[in-house]
Amino acid sequence: MTLFVVMMQLFTRRAARSLYKNQRIKRWCFDVELIYLAQELHIPVREVDVEWREVPGKPMAVIQRDDTT
Repeated sequence: MTLFVVMMQLFTRRAARSLYKNQRIKRWCFDVELIYLAQELHIPVREVDVEWREVPGKPMAVIQRDDTT
């Protein structure tokens, strides 16, 4: 079993426009900058569990799991 962490960001259109127009880092670590910018711009950030199923030859399928219900 291989364990790795994937950081995935989902934004509203309005949040994405605010964040990406202020983003400066274009290579690795850009996601950390996005979290920082969201905090600076008072854009809410929430961490959620995501179940990832990769099927060779198929498009990516992401299923969000909400354990709060």
